[in-house]
Amino acid sequence: HELPLEPRRLARAAAAASKALAPRQLRILHFASAVWQASLHYFERGGTLLSTALSELHHAQLDQAISAAGLGGVLWSTHLPALTNSSTVAPSLHAMLRFLGAAPLEEERLVLAAESAFSRARRRPDETLRWVGCHLDVADSRGLPEGPRSFGHTSQACAAACTGYPLFGLQGGGQCFCGHAYVGGANHTRVADNKCGRVCPGEGGKLPARLCGGGWRNAVFAQSGDLLPVR
Repeated sequence: HELPLEPRRLARAAAAASKALAPRQLRILHFASAVWQASLHYFERGGTLLSTALSELHHAQLDQAISAAGLGGVLWSTHLPALTNSSTVAPSLHAMLRFLGAAPLEEERLVLAAESAFSRARRRPDETLRWVGCHLDVADSRGLPEGPRSFGHTSQACAAACTGYPLFGLQGGGQCFCGHAYVGGANHTRVADNKCGRVCPGEGGKLPARLCGGGWRNAVFAQSGDLLPVR
């Protein structure tokens, strides 16, 4: 849903892909996400908003870059419904399969199968992720001292940013921290889980609950794998 790559570079890569696929037609799909809405969820948001604004600028420039690269015949869609921030995958899959030219009966069969798998995945606990607890934090002695420390993360994004660390934490609605152990002491005691804010955007229904942290409250998770699987 974000486009950090400079549009002309992406267009050149698409041109190379189109040449390799010839005579088959290259089709480019973009699943948009409500990135502005997610960005505004965080109370310290300067970096997040800057990243989102740059991404939106790149999106606006991409059509022209694709045309300039001689890809006028490429089927190009940027208006498909969001896939990852929804409780159902059906609208996105219907749009995608129609764009790809699937037959109506095949479209229905694939969407029903995907809906069933998606529903089972959302109900199943994530075996690579374990809830540790909601812990206090202070500015001069972080409970988890490593990591990007930037806002805008979900649990899955923070877990990926903390690859190689057994622990990660989210604070203030999406600020991400990593560590090998949680610092002890009176300033880092465990508090009630309901002090760790709301579930991260787009992660409702996942187990364990993907709390995004409160003010000076780290929602701490342990991960057993390198990366969380895509849900």
